[in-house]
Amino acid sequence: MILKICRFCKKELKFENAHQFGAHARNCDCNPNKAESNKKGGISIKKNNELKNRQNVENYLNNPSKCKKCDVILSFENKNLKFCSKSCAASFNNKKREKIKYNLSEQGRINIINSLKKNCKNYDKSKKMQLEYFHNLKFCSICNKELSYENRNKKTCSSECYKELLSKIRIEKILEKGTNNFKTKCSTFNYKNVINFQCDSRLEQAAIIYLIDCFKADKIEKFKSIINFKEDTQNRRFNPDFFVIKDDKVFIVEVKMTWIKNSKHNYNRTIPLKKEALSIFCRNKGYEMIWLDFNYDKKFKEIYKNITKK
Repeated sequence: MILKICRFCKKELKFENAHQFGAHARNCDCNPNKAESNKKGGISIKKNNELKNRQNVENYLNNPSKCKKCDVILSFENKNLKFCSKSCAASFNNKKREKIKYNLSEQGRINIINSLKKNCKNYDKSKKMQLEYFHNLKFCSICNKELSYENRNKKTCSSECYKELLSKIRIEKILEKGTNNFKTKCSTFNYKNVINFQCDSRLEQAAIIYLIDCFKADKIEKFKSIINFKEDTQNRRFNPDFFVIKDDKVFIVEVKMTWIKNSKHNYNRTIPLKKEALSIFCRNKGYEMIWLDFNYDKKFKEIYKNITKK
């Protein structure tokens, strides 16, 4: 280290060598020739670095790096990264991971159990759970297909089986309570020889009055079954309203208001398909079908209007 006094700022400063002292003198704020020196020597180091950095950013933006997952342009500071976030990195890399193939043979299941025991002497909680699962596998409640470890808490293996499970629950509810309507509260309805009848709506009450007074039905019960039909490739189901007996003949009655052909409402969309499915069902069983709507008999509409006025 050497001590030198700057002839411009008159300060005594420490320098490692003479080159540092010379650099200080040239760039000293008190040096009157500093501006001329910069003009002769070009732009100062700081400004030169800023210019270079700006040029580098412009060059980068002409051909920027992009996230491999979402294709977002990465900033200049993150140009050497492959992803814009940890989430994108995980989503991209997890696709490459080889997952265990299920529907295993008994030997394959034993091999996985032995592998977990061998490689994980002090295995964590998740591996213990995997080991327990392979000792006690779970299966889809519909198709009996083996469930993967990831789906071990589910009851079905796919959306199709899940819909089938919901249909089974609906049938059980119909057999138990006589209705599959989960949302509408049923009300007890009494009329002449019909006592404590569970109705979903005023429309059903009007239908009971019509069937007793106008149709002269001997017996009316809730129809406790499900009828299947198809809408394009989708399997659909519905539960007709009444099982009616008159003069030893059986009638299956579905109660509606009015079907509007040009309506786009979901309520009207499947009515023709339901009507056809019910007709086929009755024909196969030797029953008669009654599609009881306002077009079937004007008296039914009048009865409904009188009920709704009360």
